[in-house]
Amino acid sequence: MIDYGRDALIAELRAAGAEQRGPTALRCPWHDDETASLSVFDHSGKAMFKCHACGQKGTIVAARAFAQKISAKDAYVQ
Repeated sequence: MIDYGRDALIAELRAAGAEQRGPTALRCPWHDDETASLSVFDHSGKAMFKCHACGQKGTIVAARAFAQKISAKDAYVQ
């Protein structure tokens, strides 16, 4: 079962290359981010992320898929 908590999501985003700049602010790994435009927040009991610069958003499944360069379906199964 996938842990949808905030700490697990931040760990996946950091594995994808996001640089943490505060408790819920990170530099986005999807683009060359000069500032911490990626935020992590809770929504309906799941931790979510959204980049306010490039618009990338999702749950831990999307972050894991990006970090491991696999499909979202494969990331969900893991």
